[in-house]
Amino acid sequence: MNLVYSLLLLVSAATILVQGRDIAFVLSSKAIFTGIDDSHYDPRVNTPSDLYSDPRNHVAAAASILDTYSKQSGFEPKKYGLLSNGFSGFYFSLQGFGTSPFLWRPFPSTQITFEGDIVQLHRDIAAAYKTVDMDHTSGDVAAQLLLSQIPKTAHERFSGYWTLVLINIIGRGDYVVVEVTTLVLAVSVGSDGSVSLPKQDGIRLSPTIFTLDRSKLEQNAVGYGREFGWTDMDTFLDNLTTPTSKGNTPLLESWLSGSDHACETKSRPSMFTQDQLSQLRMGH
Repeated sequence: MNLVYSLLLLVSAATILVQGRDIAFVLSSKAIFTGIDDSHYDPRVNTPSDLYSDPRNHVAAAASILDTYSKQSGFEPKKYGLLSNGFSGFYFSLQGFGTSPFLWRPFPSTQITFEGDIVQLHRDIAAAYKTVDMDHTSGDVAAQLLLSQIPKTAHERFSGYWTLVLINIIGRGDYVVVEVTTLVLAVSVGSDGSVSLPKQDGIRLSPTIFTLDRSKLEQNAVGYGREFGWTDMDTFLDNLTTPTSKGNTPLLESWLSGSDHACETKSRPSMFTQDQLSQLRMGH
């Protein structure tokens, strides 16, 4: 219920933003792949059904399914950037209620208090992964990938609630799982554009594991081939990640500032200092 509430809040807040009110809701996404991809699929010689009937191809099949769900729901971070607000539809497609080839395993949301220490927040997020059975992704890595999505500067009108999304396809030979984690928190933007995290006790971490039902995939290979087709892993990762730059123009900065002007930097600056980022990478 907590996650459903968070998703409803996402839709409501995004609507308020579109209507030009004072409350902003921003969504940023990062997609990654970890593990082993033994796919032997070649679209030049194989049919789409081969992607789903052969267990060796199931990592690629998972990427293809998620990419299709993202397009069907309108959750397209690469295309729409920070205002991509179809995440709830994407999430519910994965649930499927009998139609999705994934088995759904949600975990209770964890509420985290932030007292002003960024490194401690990182530790709390990592620890929350250990209390629920999210043993496929390192808590330290997940915390870093979530928090590093927060930029250093933004337009003042984007003060409000942000949802940071991490999507991880994990291939382990005998099984394929997808971890979808959201981190909802308040972000403050000053009149000078500087981004900071105010002290707050309502930060909410919501992880879910979706396990690919491989027997269902094989039994319905022809139908799934028609429905989902094939998307290569690199394309999936690109499509489901909020871009940080295009050429010399940091897209995220342009969206947040409302400007289309190019900037000198080629990547999005994080709100963290280099020392803090080093601490996060080392897990200190």
